[in-house]
Amino acid sequence: MAKSGLRQDPQSTAAATVLKRAVELDSESRYPQALVCYQEGIDLLLQVLKGEQ
Repeated sequence: MAKSGLRQDPQSTAAATVLKRAVELDSESRYPQALVCYQEGIDLLLQVLKGEQ
């Protein structure tokens, strides 16, 4: 399996955790809370990507 470009550092791990929580909330129809988690997770991923440049 091919590796993703993201490092396994604490920040990328945190992003994955927040995004997993967003999916859980989404599946429970808790959309406002899911939206907040999606936004936070995406923000964390963008910070990881900017740090790799």
